[in-house]
Amino acid sequence: MLLSLGLFAVTPALAQDMPGAVDLGALSRTQVQSSMADGYAERGGARSTVRAPNGLQISAKSRAYCESVPGLSARYGPNSPRVTRLAAACRQAGYRY
Repeated sequence: MLLSLGLFAVTPALAQDMPGAVDLGALSRTQVQSSMADGYAERGGARSTVRAPNGLQISAKSRAYCESVPGLSARYGPNSPRVTRLAAACRQAGYRY
Protein backbone atom coordinates (compact mmCIF):
# COMPACT_ATOMS: atom_id res chain seq x y z
CA MET A 1 0.00 0.00 0.00
CA LEU A 2 2.75 2.40 0.91
CA LEU A 3 4.59 1.55 -2.31
CA SER A 4 1.55 2.31 -4.46
CA LEU A 5 1.03 5.67 -2.72
CA GLY A 6 4.66 6.50 -3.36
CA LEU A 7 4.30 5.75 -7.08
CA PHE A 8 1.28 7.99 -7.40
CA ALA A 9 3.02 10.81 -5.57
CA VAL A 10 6.12 10.65 -7.80
CA THR A 11 4.32 10.29 -11.15
CA PRO A 12 3.09 13.92 -11.49
CA ALA A 13 6.53 15.24 -10.60
CA LEU A 14 8.17 13.08 -13.29
CA ALA A 15 5.55 13.92 -15.92
CA GLN A 16 6.64 17.56 -15.96
CA ASP A 17 10.13 16.67 -17.16
CA MET A 18 9.23 14.00 -19.67
CA PRO A 19 10.37 14.52 -23.26
CA GLY A 20 7.80 15.83 -25.68
CA ALA A 21 6.59 18.63 -23.44
CA VAL A 22 4.76 21.47 -25.13
CA ASP A 23 6.82 24.51 -26.05
CA LEU A 24 4.66 27.37 -24.75
CA GLY A 25 6.36 29.87 -27.05
CA ALA A 26 5.47 27.84 -30.13
CA LEU A 27 1.94 27.29 -28.84
CA SER A 28 1.35 31.00 -28.25
CA ARG A 29 2.62 31.85 -31.75
CA THR A 30 0.18 29.45 -33.35
CA GLN A 31 -2.68 30.77 -31.22
CA VAL A 32 -1.90 34.35 -32.20
CA GLN A 33 -1.62 33.45 -35.87
CA SER A 34 -4.87 31.50 -35.70
CA SER A 35 -6.77 34.36 -34.09
CA MET A 36 -5.36 36.82 -36.63
CA ALA A 37 -6.46 34.57 -39.48
CA ASP A 38 -9.93 34.22 -37.95
CA GLY A 39 -10.27 37.98 -37.63
CA TYR A 40 -9.09 38.47 -41.19
CA ALA A 41 -11.66 35.97 -42.45
CA GLU A 42 -14.46 37.59 -40.43
CA ARG A 43 -13.66 40.96 -42.00
CA GLY A 44 -13.95 39.41 -45.43
CA GLY A 45 -10.32 39.39 -46.45
CA ALA A 46 -8.63 41.84 -48.78
CA ARG A 47 -9.96 40.49 -52.06
CA SER A 48 -13.61 40.76 -51.10
CA THR A 49 -13.31 44.45 -50.17
CA VAL A 50 -14.62 46.73 -52.91
CA ARG A 51 -15.54 50.38 -53.30
CA ALA A 52 -19.09 51.66 -53.27
CA PRO A 53 -20.19 54.17 -55.93
CA ASN A 54 -19.19 57.06 -53.67
CA GLY A 55 -15.73 55.58 -53.02
CA LEU A 56 -16.36 54.15 -49.56
CA GLN A 57 -14.69 50.83 -48.93
CA ILE A 58 -17.31 48.13 -48.30
CA SER A 59 -17.18 44.36 -48.21
CA ALA A 60 -18.41 42.14 -51.01
CA LYS A 61 -21.15 40.96 -48.68
CA SER A 62 -22.37 44.54 -48.16
CA ARG A 63 -22.27 45.19 -51.89
CA ALA A 64 -24.38 42.08 -52.50
CA TYR A 65 -26.91 43.25 -49.90
CA CYS A 66 -27.11 46.70 -51.48
CA GLU A 67 -27.57 45.25 -54.93
CA SER A 68 -30.41 43.07 -53.64
CA VAL A 69 -32.42 45.96 -52.15
CA PRO A 70 -34.79 46.31 -55.16
CA GLY A 71 -35.62 42.60 -55.02
CA LEU A 72 -36.11 42.68 -51.25
CA SER A 73 -38.31 45.75 -51.60
CA ALA A 74 -40.49 43.94 -54.13
CA ARG A 75 -40.61 40.84 -51.94
CA TYR A 76 -41.28 42.39 -48.52
CA GLY A 77 -42.76 45.73 -49.54
CA PRO A 78 -41.09 49.11 -49.70
CA ASN A 79 -42.33 50.07 -46.22
CA SER A 80 -40.79 47.08 -44.45
CA PRO A 81 -38.58 48.37 -41.58
CA ARG A 82 -35.68 46.13 -42.51
CA VAL A 83 -35.79 47.12 -46.15
CA THR A 84 -35.92 50.84 -45.32
CA ARG A 85 -32.94 50.55 -42.92
CA LEU A 86 -30.95 48.59 -45.49
CA ALA A 87 -31.82 51.05 -48.25
CA ALA A 88 -30.79 53.99 -46.03
CA ALA A 89 -27.44 52.37 -45.25
CA CYS A 90 -26.88 51.63 -48.93
CA ARG A 91 -27.78 55.21 -49.89
CA GLN A 92 -25.03 56.40 -47.52
CA ALA A 93 -22.63 54.15 -49.39
CA GLY A 94 -23.65 55.80 -52.64
CA TYR A 95 -26.20 53.39 -54.09
CA ARG A 96 -29.26 55.03 -55.64
CA TYR A 97 -32.59 53.31 -56.19
